[in-house]
Amino acid sequence: MRRPPPADGVRRSDPKPERRPGAERCEERVRKAGLAARGAALRPVERVARRAQVAAYNAYVEERERER
Repeated sequence: MRRPPPADGVRRSDPKPERRPGAERCEERVRKAGLAARGAALRPVERVARRAQVAAYNAYVEERERER
């Protein structure tokens, strides 16, 4: 028994549409630029988060030392 066509009307065996030459390189440049911008934006936040983690750990260790 044959399956009915998909609801969206697109056959899965249809070939992908043609892409212009060099499109992959352009997309990769955009992706890399976005990742670099995200990394630059997150660096200060990550630094603050790491310092907070270290401070919490140090406070825990100091509290344990005082209990001895």
